[in-house]
Amino acid sequence: MAHLQRADSIKKDEEIYTSSGEADKGAVVETHDTAFAGLTKMQAMRKFWRPCLFCLITAFGVVMDGYQTSLPGSVLANAGFIKQFGTVHDPKTGKVSVKAQYISMWSGLAYLCQYIGNWAGGFISDRWGRLYTLWALTIVFTGGIITEIVARNYKDWLAAKMLMGLGQCLLQQGVLTYISEVAPTQLRGALMSTYGWAYALGQLFVAIALNTLNTTKPDNYLNAIYSEFVFLGLWIISLIFLPETPWFYARKEDELKAKKVLSRIYKNVDGYDIGII
Repeated sequence: MAHLQRADSIKKDEEIYTSSGEADKGAVVETHDTAFAGLTKMQAMRKFWRPCLFCLITAFGVVMDGYQTSLPGSVLANAGFIKQFGTVHDPKTGKVSVKAQYISMWSGLAYLCQYIGNWAGGFISDRWGRLYTLWALTIVFTGGIITEIVARNYKDWLAAKMLMGLGQCLLQQGVLTYISEVAPTQLRGALMSTYGWAYALGQLFVAIALNTLNTTKPDNYLNAIYSEFVFLGLWIISLIFLPETPWFYARKEDELKAKKVLSRIYKNVDGYDIGII
């Protein structure tokens, strides 16, 4: 399987002089050139619209991530959340607040689970496939949302935060790996950069959701939590249509499956010959 190359690459011999000495000798070196190297980014986007679409579908998971990992932290200031989880009573004003140690513990252990998620994501991707990582984070996020809904004390909310932290870094590892292996060469950097704006878009939706909550039903923080299922549901529907990456099968030396996936990703692209790899 060592000979498996990206299907947009062709091998050829040409005269390249890397030094004056080699120019005198007329040295011929073997190089690799891409069949679509002359395409601009816009041309590449039109020609390779299917792999671009798969990458953008994957990037939607980052929007979900930005929403679901930012919401539990932002909802801390909500009146209904404070009423449910607040344990500190001000004797002068009678106001209730959430204990600072609880907030620190929620954040600290969530970061610990992010570390675990990054390690676990790489292991799952290499052993079972990139799609398995995406499905694993979906299961973890589902568990996190359900835990947030049923949480009634700081320990329950801690479990939810830990699940969300684990899911966040499973997503980071899974999405970036997937896009890097599916994106066309000319567009790989641009498509990988979608991670940043997609996450920011998810955070924007959080701000909109909490502002709506605070102006309508400020005591019912669970309405914001329920909204997480909207993004999760759209993500699950999108995930069904994603193929495995060809490079996963290439690493497993499964040439037949690698070519099958390539033929699906680059379907009907003129000049893209799966048979040359």
